[in-house]
Amino acid sequence: RSEIRQALRCYRLLIKRGFVPDIKLINDVIVMFLQLGRQNTRNYEEGLDVFMNLNRTFIEPDSKSFRLAIFACSKLGEWELAYQLLQEMESNEFDVDSSVYTSAIASCKREGNWKHVHMLLKEMEKSKIPITEATYSAAISSLIKDGLADIAVGLFHEMKNQGINPKRSTYGALIATCMKEGKWEIALSVSKLADVSGVVLSHVEYSAVLKTLERGNRYEEVLEVFEDMKLKGTMPCLACYTAAIRALSNHKKWEECIILLREMDYCNLDGNVSVYNSVIRAFHGSDQIDIGLSLVEEMARKGIRYNGATIKALKSIFLDSRDFNDYKDVLEAMSTISKYAALKKKREMERKGTRKIE
Repeated sequence: RSEIRQALRCYRLLIKRGFVPDIKLINDVIVMFLQLGRQNTRNYEEGLDVFMNLNRTFIEPDSKSFRLAIFACSKLGEWELAYQLLQEMESNEFDVDSSVYTSAIASCKREGNWKHVHMLLKEMEKSKIPITEATYSAAISSLIKDGLADIAVGLFHEMKNQGINPKRSTYGALIATCMKEGKWEIALSVSKLADVSGVVLSHVEYSAVLKTLERGNRYEEVLEVFEDMKLKGTMPCLACYTAAIRALSNHKKWEECIILLREMDYCNLDGNVSVYNSVIRAFHGSDQIDIGLSLVEEMARKGIRYNGATIKALKSIFLDSRDFNDYKDVLEAMSTISKYAALKKKREMERKGTRKIE
């Protein structure tokens, strides 16, 4: 990466000194910007700017230039520009294959662009351009923000019927679409289908399945998936534990919540205030006040600051206890500290904002 940055600095210096590059060098420069784009999307924009600035010169872009520009559009979600460049490629009689259409489809990742994806797929069929696994994956990914799970499932079955084996990214895109729409049954069946097909899902896909099940209030299925991923050698991440604990908390399964919290400690995963609030809420109706307070002390030891939701969760435990009045002062003190901390944070942000304006 340092060598790429150094090469780009040399290129800028040459341009300032009046050097006129050829299209091959310009393509190499765009490729370097795209390689740095994984670190910062601004690099995708700069790479695209290099291509767009060709209009100010007498240098004609070639097929590779257009392909790189459309790829940059796919990363930036610039659908209109991607489609315009694709049409220019066709008018210049450049070869437009599946990879170009895949990049154009990937540029439709913003909400409400499914109609454009549908149009591009129809164009591919009309031009007899083969629809690859990458194309299907990009099409399904474009449906995530719209939450069109039924259409995504249709595309998934279509590619399976054509003998195309979906990769992990395609399974992940379909699961993410189901999560958006709350289709926990489909998300669960897709994860099982991946297992049957020999596709090993990562913690990212599993966390999406767990979140979908948690939103569907399916704690038994959550535990099943959680244990299944560990048996397959996929270590749960913080998002997986959070989704599992929330699902258990909704059903007041405080013992199971504590077990998962201790698992997190064993795996060196630091829980946040949201995780602890979910565990404390699980004690509602259990009369386990001492354990609830011990969790607040544990948060303090770990440097996790409690908030209003923590106090509300504790209050729900205290209200069920006969000794509520004994703990009333504790709640009031915690509430005062929480309000003071929130006020202090607000004032710090205001002061930072004032300094920034100055």
